[in-house]
Amino acid sequence: MKLNAFLWQNFVESSKGRQWIDFFGDLKTRYEHRDPDLRRFIEQWASLGSLGERFSIDEEIDNAMDAFGLLNEAVKNNQLPGDPLNSWDEAEAYFRDGVGQLCYWDETTNGANGEPTEYLFEASDIPRLSVALYCLHPHFFFPYYFYPQFYVLQQIFDEFGIFMPPVPPKYSHDARFCYYLELCHSLYDFRQQLGFSGELLPVFLYGFAPEVLQPGNPTIAHLPKPKRAWFVGGGVSNNGDFAYLDRVTEASQTIWQGNPETQPGDIVVMYCLAPRSYVHSFWRALRSGAVEPFRFFYQTIWIGHPRLVTPIPLSEMRRDPVLSQMPLVKGNMQGINGRPVKKQFYDRLLSILSAKGMDLSALPQLEDFEIGGVALRTERDVEQHLLEPLLAELGFRPNDWIRQMKLRVGRGEKVIPDYVVLPTNRVDGRSARGSWVWEAKFSIPSHRQLQKDFEQATSYARLVGALGVSLISREGLWLGLKRDEYLLGKARHWSAAQLQSSDHLNEIRDIAGRHRLASSR
Repeated sequence: MKLNAFLWQNFVESSKGRQWIDFFGDLKTRYEHRDPDLRRFIEQWASLGSLGERFSIDEEIDNAMDAFGLLNEAVKNNQLPGDPLNSWDEAEAYFRDGVGQLCYWDETTNGANGEPTEYLFEASDIPRLSVALYCLHPHFFFPYYFYPQFYVLQQIFDEFGIFMPPVPPKYSHDARFCYYLELCHSLYDFRQQLGFSGELLPVFLYGFAPEVLQPGNPTIAHLPKPKRAWFVGGGVSNNGDFAYLDRVTEASQTIWQGNPETQPGDIVVMYCLAPRSYVHSFWRALRSGAVEPFRFFYQTIWIGHPRLVTPIPLSEMRRDPVLSQMPLVKGNMQGINGRPVKKQFYDRLLSILSAKGMDLSALPQLEDFEIGGVALRTERDVEQHLLEPLLAELGFRPNDWIRQMKLRVGRGEKVIPDYVVLPTNRVDGRSARGSWVWEAKFSIPSHRQLQKDFEQATSYARLVGALGVSLISREGLWLGLKRDEYLLGKARHWSAAQLQSSDHLNEIRDIAGRHRLASSR
């Protein structure tokens, strides 16, 4: 949505808004005096990012003060200009040609012995560096407290129509460092359009926007059923993982390196690396996995609600007739973070735990999300063996739909949705209110693919003004409604196996059945 100028101005003029303005008005002094309000603010944002007890506020303050000192030293040495910046072009040159050349990781430069030179900063240092940059030049830079909750910044950009530049690839170190500058540019353009000063930008980001969005981690009661299971590992180079894992409770939440395709509710199997080498606990994913541009471990998942289990050593998995066939076990658990766990292997882990005397009632179960007894090898198989039988279950007859209807767009351009149900006008290739669009895919193995395929299906639905849209594959059915703007985030999902259940069929029938659609026409 567009920022409501009236609500924003009211917030700025309110007592709460003035408190935020005062807070950021002298941020450097707060760091110098280790201000209690600053400590509470940093702790709040660290908790939002699920770092918990693994986070040191004193270390964060020390890092920011180091950044102040290094930039000030660069000014004294004439490596950086000390004068105020007067335009965005000057700010960009200051960062790229000044701070960037001074600090960021350059893969092409080597030291005297052929080793990479040691730089003052790299992408993971942006949070502390950004504080110093904001205090020195508040009209062009902003303090970045979104580590490690970049998803919150993405939500803010999405909510208020701010351009979000694409995140650079993992190994593009220089591009990831300069990604902060791209974010600054988007926010600079945003506030220029709305006419408020750079000093108010952090007030908007950390005061106003979170009140609108209300970000936070869901409780286990609100998590969806797990669709997939993933392995992650901890304990590399004595990094404190073991000490942390030994102290976790059922209320613990944290971030971990994992697969960005992880979805809320998914099961995360925690494995302790050598010298322990055993399965340690089962966790649940709290939100969608993502990339964290300014984190050393680029691919990030948010996990919580751990359940400690009786350890299952790697040596035992190697001897097991089922788990020994798992590629990860064959590979000595190398490259473990974010590796998917097939249902047959996850179920075997549960069987072993049960044999060891564990009560499995508190452990998450992984449902079979693919249909059994049907050979699905192509997209047409999905249409014939899943989609058309489902339409029949929903009360439709073959003459109630058109397969591969040609829709005119612009001057003669045509798009072809797989199925249009109950079209009201078959002459010009368009259907009106009361129709439904069904799109079939052979397989949707990842969330990224789901987003792409669902957007394709919704584009057809918008063209015909359909009441809803359905996307079906061997993994199951996704169903979105026009009244929800066909948003994937509000879509319902059923696994392919659930499509054989009368209870689940009744749920779908109540939403997209023939009787329901016919009464809505």
